[in-house]
Amino acid sequence: MSVERLGSGMTGKITAQMDIEWLELIRQAKKLGLTVEDIKRFLE
Repeated sequence: MSVERLGSGMTGKITAQMDIEWLELIRQAKKLGLTVEDIKRFLE
């Protein structure tokens, strides 16, 4: 999942698909040793 897709998803309506993408992003980040807080900081 690319940052571009995440960005376009955030400007649109929040959908179940977006929720799935968020969960996948968080899952991938955890594999890399990142936390949800790291992701939030990155997105600010």
